[in-house]
Amino acid sequence: MPSLASPALLALPAVAFVVVFAVFPLVDFAWRSIRVDGSFTLAHYRQIVESSYFGDVLVRTVLTSMGVTACCVVLGYPLAVLLHRARGRTKILLAALVVLPYLTSVLVRVFAWSALLGLRGPVNRALVALGVFDEPQQLGHSLTGAVIGLVHVLMPIAVLTMWATMSRIAPGHEVTAGALGASPVRVFTSVYWPLSRQGVVAGALLVYVLALGAYVIPVALGATNGLLFAQVVADQATVALNWPLAGAMTVAMLLAGLAPLVVVRLARWVLRWRRDPYPARQRIASRLVLPALELVPAPVWRVLARVLAVLVLAFLVIPELVVVVFSVGPTNQLSLPPDSLTLDGYRAFFADPLWTTPMSRSFAFAAADGVLALVLGGLAAYGLVRAGGRVLTFGLGLLVFPLALPEIVPALSFYVFANRFGLSGTPSGVVIGQAVTAISLAVVIIAAVVRNIDLDLEHASRMSGASRLQTLRRVVVPLALPGLLVGGLYAFLNAFDNLVLPLFVAGLNTTVPVRMFSQMQDTLSSTIAVVASLLIALLLVATAVAVAVMSRAPARIDLADVASRK
Repeated sequence: MPSLASPALLALPAVAFVVVFAVFPLVDFAWRSIRVDGSFTLAHYRQIVESSYFGDVLVRTVLTSMGVTACCVVLGYPLAVLLHRARGRTKILLAALVVLPYLTSVLVRVFAWSALLGLRGPVNRALVALGVFDEPQQLGHSLTGAVIGLVHVLMPIAVLTMWATMSRIAPGHEVTAGALGASPVRVFTSVYWPLSRQGVVAGALLVYVLALGAYVIPVALGATNGLLFAQVVADQATVALNWPLAGAMTVAMLLAGLAPLVVVRLARWVLRWRRDPYPARQRIASRLVLPALELVPAPVWRVLARVLAVLVLAFLVIPELVVVVFSVGPTNQLSLPPDSLTLDGYRAFFADPLWTTPMSRSFAFAAADGVLALVLGGLAAYGLVRAGGRVLTFGLGLLVFPLALPEIVPALSFYVFANRFGLSGTPSGVVIGQAVTAISLAVVIIAAVVRNIDLDLEHASRMSGASRLQTLRRVVVPLALPGLLVGGLYAFLNAFDNLVLPLFVAGLNTTVPVRMFSQMQDTLSSTIAVVASLLIALLLVATAVAVAVMSRAPARIDLADVASRK
């Protein structure tokens, strides 16, 4: 029986896959922006700088991303605090109400807001009834609609990131500060806020980068006269076929995304080397702002924070409920409440091959990606965790790298790559392109499970005479099986929900998200609501399966049996 010299070697297939189909296409895409006819040039970057159109679009996109980030962080912070301080079943319920919208297809949420913000939608009717407007406003296809959609999609990311940091705050810190005589406001500003600030910064940076490169939401909810940068980049790459200029614009977008991170790093460096331990802003806050905040009783602040958190939860959950209601309404209109309840939309969906064929194709592509992610991601997660040190840091960073990019960047770079190597318009091209992020997601999930496996069990197995591969197959796999299944399951969902890459690469091999997106550009009907409802149902089933699998106790390992099979 062969043995494995180093566990890090297990990560090589996944690393090679990501390098070939994600890193290389991105580097090649950027390289094209500075090479024309074999010579070096910065003409395309000069065109971006000198063009008032590109400059206006970039500035509009940056300002929009900053506004979306501010909304997500300011409105999401009270909800993150509520999650941190909740206990028992309340915490589980609140977490589910945040996580499920996060996992729900972006396309489902975009469809919900398209219907809600339409000229005849519930939001416009409510605003007119309240006297805010005299007539319905164009909310759905405007910058306002794009901002609302972006905030709704990215809010859970901000909340979960801040909550992760708050979960490390020991309750004793606040109790001690209160026992020493600090008011609730001063406890928050002096203890809780400084300890949670790192999560706020991380959440803000993540939301900003994702908003900067968002494509689906601006296309579906934005205005044609107020394009954002990702839309312009996609037009240059797929319509004008000006790949060098599209590559230069992609690099400019990435630089704009890195700018806040550089600013944060510089600010931390400056603050670290300042001699004054109490900067002027802190002295002003302690003398002016805090006394003003303390004029409001602490119970009032608590009530306001909880009310805001509940409103944010409603903002996240209600659109998904509305989709289900729309799906049982008349097929030719969307109204809330529906004029009548009917299942005609479901019958029309299952009887129409224009829908069922893309659905079956999506299942096939996602199943292939799930298997790839399970095998390559599982091997990579184990190999990197057991290698540890710099190998773990570098390897995990490389494999997770595609998840950190704005959605439009890997999609367009792979689109150019696929056209060069004959993968565009083929099922293989779609499966390979989707597998990159599926593998990244699987590695993150499975690595967290592998870290919790007691290394002594593997040592005992080796001492019993088993080889490393035998130990991997008979000890590690049974213990990590729940995590492997969950990782493969969510890799499947990630591939099934993927829209941007198939939109550019699939050609005639239309998947159900692409079909749904194209139909949304023409008209909104209950059939689309049916598809959205089925996607929500698929998510709920997958989540229930994941919870059931993870709740099972790990299989018991008989080391004597392992040694006997050697």
